[in-house]
Amino acid sequence: MSISGFAGIRPPRDEVLLLGLVDWVPLERVHQAVVDVHPDCPLPRVRQSTLDLIDELTREGLFDIGDLTGENAYFVPWSMSRQESLQRVRTAYIDHFDNPDHWSWFCWLDLTPQGALIAQPIEDRLRRSAEPSG
Repeated sequence: MSISGFAGIRPPRDEVLLLGLVDWVPLERVHQAVVDVHPDCPLPRVRQSTLDLIDELTREGLFDIGDLTGENAYFVPWSMSRQESLQRVRTAYIDHFDNPDHWSWFCWLDLTPQGALIAQPIEDRLRRSAEPSG
């Protein structure tokens, strides 16, 4: 179930962007956003869609990939190329999928200022649509 309580209602991209407005987004939440929209999709397609979504979001400069190894478990972007980061995620997620304790929290996504410019209007639209008409 989506943290927002609207599992499967929004595209995974929008869900991850909205989650990014609140906090860093773990790999597990990206995976779950894909599952929520496509619950009957075969696992290999879910995993590829998850990786494709991370690729898209980082290619567009909306998120940085990293982990929580900073002081006080703070986000630290990985100091490697985007392609190397994606390969690192792919290896942990695909090769160790049977061990969710390994891949679920292996990497995190941090919303960039550019990502916030895309995510904020999505949240604003949701807020307006939830307001009682009067």
